[in-house]
Amino acid sequence: MPYLVTLITLTFFATWPTINLSAMEGAPSEASFGEQRVIQQTLQESPCEIDILPDEIVMHIFSFLNLKDIFSPTLTCHKWKQLMQDNNLWREYARRAQLLILPGLAGDKNYKELVRANCIPAFAILGSLNKGNDAGVFATNFDGSVIVGTACDKDKSKNTKAFRWTAQEGITFLGESSNQACATNFDGTVIIGSNIVNEASRLVKSSFRWAANEGMVTLRTAKGTLPSYTFAKGTNFDGSVIVGEAEGTAFRWTAQEGILFLGTLNGGNYSNAQATNYDGSIIVGEAVENRQKRAFRWTEQDGMVSLGTLNGGNFSYAHTTNYDGSIVIGCASDGKQQNELRAIRWTAKEGMVSLGTLNGMPKSQAIATNVDGSVIVGEAGKGPNLNQSQAFRWTPGKGMESIQELLSDQDLLPPNCKLIWAGAITPLGTTVVGDAIFDDSDPNAETFIWRAVLPRDNLFNRGY
Repeated sequence: MPYLVTLITLTFFATWPTINLSAMEGAPSEASFGEQRVIQQTLQESPCEIDILPDEIVMHIFSFLNLKDIFSPTLTCHKWKQLMQDNNLWREYARRAQLLILPGLAGDKNYKELVRANCIPAFAILGSLNKGNDAGVFATNFDGSVIVGTACDKDKSKNTKAFRWTAQEGITFLGESSNQACATNFDGTVIIGSNIVNEASRLVKSSFRWAANEGMVTLRTAKGTLPSYTFAKGTNFDGSVIVGEAEGTAFRWTAQEGILFLGTLNGGNYSNAQATNYDGSIIVGEAVENRQKRAFRWTEQDGMVSLGTLNGGNFSYAHTTNYDGSIVIGCASDGKQQNELRAIRWTAKEGMVSLGTLNGMPKSQAIATNVDGSVIVGEAGKGPNLNQSQAFRWTPGKGMESIQELLSDQDLLPPNCKLIWAGAITPLGTTVVGDAIFDDSDPNAETFIWRAVLPRDNLFNRGY
C-alpha cells in the first residue's frame, strides 16, 4: 500500500498543475495546505523516478485529463509524449466526449484526429449561395466535409440549382437541369434531389440520384416510365434507397424495384415521404388524414401509421428520423399554445413532445438530428420571413439554445453575422451546417453557407 501511495503521489506532482483534480469523478476540488505537506513529505522520504510507474498506470491517470490539459504531458518528457500517442488512450477520450455513438466506429480509427475534429469549437463561412429565398443548405455527410443544397445562379437569371460543396472545389453545381439537392449519403458520394427533364417533348419535374462515378440519373419506375411529377427528399446510409413524393403520393426507390408508391394514410388523398433510416426500412413524412396533415411513420410490416398531433393541434409534420428509426423529429401545431408551430420529437414510448421555442419566439421547427436523436437542430422565428429566424440546437439536458449565442460567447462569429437556419448535423452531433446572412433588413439578402463545430460537452462530463 505505501508503494502504491508513493506512485500516485509521484504522478500527481509530476503532472501538477496539468491534471485538473476537480474534474476527476469523486475527487476534491483542491488539496488543503495540510494535505499538500503530507504528500510532499512522502515524496521526500521515498525518492524514486517517474519511470518506475508502469505504462498502464500512467495512461490510466492520463485518461482523466481535462481537454484543455490534454497535451501538457507531451511537454513533460519523451516517454510521456510517446504514451500520449497511444490510440487506445485517445479512444477513451473519444468515449468520454460521446463520439463513439455511431455504429461501427471502432477498430483502427485515428481517435486523436476524431477528438481534435469534434471537441474544439470552430466556425467558418464557406461560400455564398447568392441572393434568393430558395437558396439554402439541406444536408451534410458524416464529418461535414460535403454539404449540399440549393444556390441561385447569378449567370442564369437567378435560377436555383443543386450544389455540392467541398473544401477542395468550393460550390459546384450538379447540372444545368438540377434545381435542388435535398440529401446525401454517409460519405457524400451520392446526392439526391429534383431536376427538370425533357420527356417526350415536355418538361417534367423529376428526381435524380447523382453519384461521383455515375453522374446524374433520373428516377423512374421499374418499367422505365417517368411519373408526371416527383420530388426526392431523403436517402439512406449508403444512398441505395431514396424516398420522396411522386404525383402526390409518398414513394420509395431502389435500383432493383424503381419507384414504388407507399399509399396514403387511412384513405387520405396525399402523402409525402421526407426521410428514411439507415437501411431504408423505416420512412417518415406527412400525409393527409381527415383533411389535416399528419406526421407518419412507415414500415413494410405496418404500412403508414399516423404519429398523431401535439396536444390536439391541427397538424403535424415529420422531417427526419434517427439512425434506427426509433426517433422522429419535425414540427406540429401545439393545441395548448393557440396552435403555434413547435419543434417536436416523437418516440413510441413518449409520443409527440414539444421541444419549446427560442427566446420567446412564436414558432420553431426541428430540421435534423444526430445518429441517436440526442442532438437536434432547426430554426425558431417570428414569422414567415426566414431572415428573422435563428438557428438552434436542442439537447435533453439544456433544451433549446441559440447557436448564434453559443458561438458569440466564444468570440467565433464575424461582425453582423446572423445564423438564420440550421439545415443539417453530422451523425456524431458535433458539426452543424446552415444558412447565414449579414443584412437581416433585406428579405432577399445574400445567403452564405456556415459550418460550426459545437462539442457535445466537456470531456469530463457524462453528457447534456
